[in-house]
Amino acid sequence: MQSAVVLAALAAFAGSALAQNTLMVDDNDPLIDYEPSGEWTVLNGSTIGAFGGTLHFTGLSGNTSSPTSGVAEATATYTFSVPATGFLWMGYQRSDAGLYQICFDCDGNNPITAQVDALNTTSTGSDFPVTLYSISTLSFDIHTVVISNLFDSRHGSYGQITIDAFELTGVASNTSSSSSSSSSSSSSSSSSSSSSSSSSSSSTTPSVPTTPIAPPISPLSSPTAAPPKSGAMARFGVPASAVALLATLLAGALML
Repeated sequence: MQSAVVLAALAAFAGSALAQNTLMVDDNDPLIDYEPSGEWTVLNGSTIGAFGGTLHFTGLSGNTSSPTSGVAEATATYTFSVPATGFLWMGYQRSDAGLYQICFDCDGNNPITAQVDALNTTSTGSDFPVTLYSISTLSFDIHTVVISNLFDSRHGSYGQITIDAFELTGVASNTSSSSSSSSSSSSSSSSSSSSSSSSSSSSTTPSVPTTPIAPPISPLSSPTAAPPKSGAMARFGVPASAVALLATLLAGALML
């Protein structure tokens, strides 16, 4: 019973941690496709709280009832750069805004669609951005979202679309850190290797070993070149060092 409670608590904590990981996507992100390109304008929105200082919007010429007008057909398409379970659209409520459709994975078998209302008849044009739409129940996957204009019967036209930023929620915690962590580890390994080779190539300042090393055995004779193998010893493959040792022992025996 106790283990079940612990597992449940860990699962809740993991879910909470996952939900808190977010990724902001600025309106200038190259993964956002604005169509028709001639109907979208980039504005410096730093004075009205735009994320990153800019926002995209369709022109006021979009206030038309013609379904074939450029703004009537305006769309913004974005494919997630990383898997996520949630999505937020930050934009502006305006008196010339209207109704929009937002659709996730429209080309798939289970598209998710919703209608967004951004009309605010009391807006002065100096309002700050708000969350126009949000969802947190997507499958943890790469999704494609399409925002498109809808006819708004309240003012008999297609309204202006504004996009300040998107926010992905429920992003994996290692999405942005795994690469840097890996390169950091690689760098550390490289540094260690470099340090090791530097240490081995330095002969003037050898490192002190942590455990004592037995000193080399001193030779029985002076360090001169070993005599070449000759006679019977050479034919039977007796090492020159053995010959030298035998000669030394014989010399010592004769001196006794």
